[in-house]
Amino acid sequence: MSAPRESREVGLDALRGLAVFAMVGANMVPYMLDEPYPFWLRLYASLAAPAFILLAGFMVGRFDVRRPAPLSRHLKRALGLLLVAALVDVLLWGEDPFSTFDVLYLIALVLPASHLVLRRSRATPLLVVAVIFLATPLLRLTVGYESEVSDPIWARLQALFVDGWFPVFPWLGIGILGASLGAFRQEHGLEVFARKVAMLGALLSASGVIIWWLTAPELQTAGEFAELFYPPTLGVLFAMLGPVLGLLVLLSRPIKSSIWRVFAVYGRVALAMYVVHLAIIAFVIKPWFEHESLMTFVAAYLLHAMLLWWIAVAIRRLRPAPRAFWGRLLLGG
Repeated sequence: MSAPRESREVGLDALRGLAVFAMVGANMVPYMLDEPYPFWLRLYASLAAPAFILLAGFMVGRFDVRRPAPLSRHLKRALGLLLVAALVDVLLWGEDPFSTFDVLYLIALVLPASHLVLRRSRATPLLVVAVIFLATPLLRLTVGYESEVSDPIWARLQALFVDGWFPVFPWLGIGILGASLGAFRQEHGLEVFARKVAMLGALLSASGVIIWWLTAPELQTAGEFAELFYPPTLGVLFAMLGPVLGLLVLLSRPIKSSIWRVFAVYGRVALAMYVVHLAIIAFVIKPWFEHESLMTFVAAYLLHAMLLWWIAVAIRRLRPAPRAFWGRLLLGG
């Protein structure tokens, strides 16, 4: 196996790769298993998206503080992600683009939004995050979650902000929180970062569990997906963010275990893994597998993950340092 270049942080690639690994299983669930799903599987499936979105903002914060990129660079990457997201919707799922707002649409918003709030005072990102989180339950009460809308334009706006797969409220807040953490690490160093973020992760986990217990939300599914964040209640999201922040602290330190380098292979080419795994699900798993046992699902999941790992290795060997924009976006730069 060719390890990722040391000019990148292997730990961050490993966390992104761990999210890829969890995402593969989460996205296979509705096409292979019948509800109700085991609660442990629902918890596991719910970790991938918060990690991806937090890391998207984290990388903006990390690099914009050290060597600020122009807004145009973030907008260019955002437009590239929007195009990929739209093509996935049209070519793989037969959906209209800009209607359901899957995770790539949200990450495309995170990049320029994080850049803009970081240009203000250091308190601005946290203030924006607080406003987004506080507005989330209010919007859901006012607009309604998955309420019927006759006007197509209003329906898309509602999906974007309230009840799409990854609505701005609250998911954009997670991305901007990641940007603030990335900037904090660059400014204060690893030791201070590790101590403060570990405390924040513990606080979020505890408060999330308490909010979850007090509100006792119905554990719904959407489109038969297993994740617990449909709708994305603050209790669930805070509870999921705690472990993600713990992993971020752990993997910000020098990597010693080889298992993390295995996951880093996925993380180095994360967008390619996202597209390829969805293509495999759309053209192989969806038409050929359904109503399977949990053991069959686990076996298929591991085989799928192994195939993706070898594809990731092949990409890194064939294109170790792509320079063109699309190569860097899809294959890692």
